[in-house]
Amino acid sequence: MALWLIMPITLRVHNQKLSICQLPPEAPAPPEILAHPLTCFFRTHDEATLVCPAALTPKNTAKVESGFIALELVGPFAFDQTGILIQVTAPLAAAGVSIVSLSSFNTDYVLIKADQWEAAIAALKKAGHRVDKN
Repeated sequence: MALWLIMPITLRVHNQKLSICQLPPEAPAPPEILAHPLTCFFRTHDEATLVCPAALTPKNTAKVESGFIALELVGPFAFDQTGILIQVTAPLAAAGVSIVSLSSFNTDYVLIKADQWEAAIAALKKAGHRVDKN
């Protein structure tokens, strides 16, 4: 049996279009954008990345990739639970759907391109997962 069939997961679709923005490494976290749902700011030694609603993409964006929607793995999931994310990402990979994953304290989110929606949902349902529209 494939690993991703061990535990069916419920996913919630968030239809709001999202952008992933690469900002200069010294860029501050934009509090006016981070106040919105489905946002994330991550800094490394050589870049800052912002995930935000597409309509809020900042002007100082070095690079931007738009057209994502979020699939929420309905949790919460305990930190000691293993294999949760792969149960969703493996069937998506097998269907040729690329993803960006994000984690919160309670759960995980998988961002997919909106134009891959049909392939993603078909693959997830075939793997035994439930998909709820938000």
